[in-house]
Amino acid sequence: MTTRKNRTVPLFGNIQIFSDAKRFLFDDLPSFGGAVFRGAAGLERARTWLALLGDPQESFPIIHIAGTSGKGSTSYFIANLLKAHGKTNGLHVSPHVFDVRERAQINMELPSEAEFTKATADLIPYVRSMQYTPYGRPTYFEVTNALALRLFEAHHVDYGVIETGLGGRYDSTNTVRRSDKLAVITRLGLDHTEILGNALEEIAWQKAGIIPYGGTVVALRPEQDSVRAVLEEVARGHQSQIIWSEPLKHVSLQSRTETGVEFSYHGELMETQMPGDYQMENAAVALDAVRFLAARDGWDFSFDMARQALLEAELPGRANVWHLDGRDVMVDSAHNPQKIAAFLSELAYRPEWRRPSVIFAAKRGKDWMGSLETIGYLADRVYITQFFRDMASPHLQNYSVKPEEFAAVINACNMKNVRQFGTPIDAFNAALQHDRPIVVVGSMYMLGELHEQLCAAGRLGEIC
Repeated sequence: MTTRKNRTVPLFGNIQIFSDAKRFLFDDLPSFGGAVFRGAAGLERARTWLALLGDPQESFPIIHIAGTSGKGSTSYFIANLLKAHGKTNGLHVSPHVFDVRERAQINMELPSEAEFTKATADLIPYVRSMQYTPYGRPTYFEVTNALALRLFEAHHVDYGVIETGLGGRYDSTNTVRRSDKLAVITRLGLDHTEILGNALEEIAWQKAGIIPYGGTVVALRPEQDSVRAVLEEVARGHQSQIIWSEPLKHVSLQSRTETGVEFSYHGELMETQMPGDYQMENAAVALDAVRFLAARDGWDFSFDMARQALLEAELPGRANVWHLDGRDVMVDSAHNPQKIAAFLSELAYRPEWRRPSVIFAAKRGKDWMGSLETIGYLADRVYITQFFRDMASPHLQNYSVKPEEFAAVINACNMKNVRQFGTPIDAFNAALQHDRPIVVVGSMYMLGELHEQLCAAGRLGEIC
């Protein structure tokens, strides 16, 4: 446990409109927590917090998704597939990109501002109670997690689709004790190594912590025997079965469309509107998971419904195209070397997006040096920026790697095609001056801030 100086700042309790709710979540919770609990102590803190609320996570079956790459896309695919089959579901993802309500979607729809505001205000008495325990005031992530779970409970969802925040074993979402929880594990890679470990085997052990006791996990079959052995060992210890998702055996690319990919899944033609061969893999894991649920829970799975669900799936900040100032801008939340290389390599198949100008910002703790090296190799020009510079909370200001930190690496590597800017909008305006396709990648927080700044300036039209 790391102790912070406790500050006697009162809770922002007058939550009446949506902006009040956002102010409470963004400004009050991250800055004045009192203490930071890590590992098992952090998970126990999350359990204590949800117990105060009556353990809403135990009220409905949950699909719990972890992984280094693809967990967000897979979560959206699963939620879309469930909706197409008439199953009401709640979707909790993090971080959000453009709107905090993305963290608490009901059947792929954002809750109304009024409903979200009331749900936030209803948590205030519990936050007050929690802050006087040894655990202190709950964190932003813990509160938004609880808010989503309570909304899902109120809507009597058939399933909750819950994306982990970081890792899995000690993540604040890993509080479900129901044996009918379905764990889903997507592609594994090196990320958050300072917390999760420096080897794939260590990271696999962390992710495998979400496997339920006496239940089932659908996992993308790792290429390395040693990594696969870790998942199998944890599953045996939890007396759970593993269903291996094996896209290399059952999925094949048919064609790259203008906006996505067509592929064969067990002989059935499927299509997504998101570019990237890796989206075939994510879709296959989602299909395997939902087919298992249908068989286990006694409802019929339809390939026709699944095909339409995948076709209609759209994820905020995943290969979104913005049309503004007479230019097309591709926006994607790839934020580690593995994801950025996959995304930019995919764009190389599309002549109109080759050698783009890339705008990039990174969250502290990510492998931003590796990401910068990857971008520098594949981009014509690179525009480095930051996010949260003007936030009131020093805690939030420190989320972003600063341009001056990038500068040391840029100078040491003698990178000639990189420039630095204080805000995302400044970087974007500079990129507009050059006749190259524009791609925005990196932290979801940066994508959201740029979206907000462009909307405030009236430059994004209906996208806002």
